[in-house]
Amino acid sequence: MQWTLNNQSKQEKIKTLESTITQLVNIANGRVEFINKNKELFDKKVKKLNELKVNNPSNVFFRQSDNDKVTILKKDIKLFKEQQKFLSDLTFEIGKCQKQLQKLFSDKEVPKHTKNFKNERLYAQDDNIIDQNKINMWKAKAAAFDGEKRRDQSEIKSSLKPQLTNYPKCPYCEADLVFENCHVDHIYPANRGGLTIPDNMVLICSPCNLSKSADSLKSFAKRNHLDYDKIITRLEVMGKYI
Repeated sequence: MQWTLNNQSKQEKIKTLESTITQLVNIANGRVEFINKNKELFDKKVKKLNELKVNNPSNVFFRQSDNDKVTILKKDIKLFKEQQKFLSDLTFEIGKCQKQLQKLFSDKEVPKHTKNFKNERLYAQDDNIIDQNKINMWKAKAAAFDGEKRRDQSEIKSSLKPQLTNYPKCPYCEADLVFENCHVDHIYPANRGGLTIPDNMVLICSPCNLSKSADSLKSFAKRNHLDYDKIITRLEVMGKYI
């Protein structure tokens, strides 16, 4: 999505993006709070729905349009997943806005020639100082937002430990995992708006983490000759939101 208009001046575009980023970050923080608050309840509902599937023949289960309990569970689970998807899309847009803003700060307008060349140089220096101050300010805001996303990473690693009981291998390369040596990876990269929440985090081996770095999962899999579709399947079985 393009958040600025072509007929806007550079300063107008900067002002629009600054306001947009602030609004989007506030909305994103609200969604993070909602997801974290309801994650445990969501997991219980998914477990309950799976139990109902096991206790009913599949061809009957999916035709139980009159089963209020099943209908409510499916509706609540769908709502929670929609919130996760909305948050993922929202944080991606925040990243795009930040990139647009950085580009505007780095694009220097050519000053008009004047007779007073000395004053012209002074004005150009003042513009550079102002732009650099704005760059530093937004870098700090971006870092603060990223820090907010990453702050609970150690706690999330502990919460992910049960993963090794069900699947004691790296979901990317299938190497055996030992919890103490595991790394925690953002399935959807943090630098692209991925959140530090359990649904977007997974325990992987050290070589995969170092190799993947900030790449997308698809790029990482292609570069390392790994089966991307199988990786996605393993993550979905783990209950990750892909």
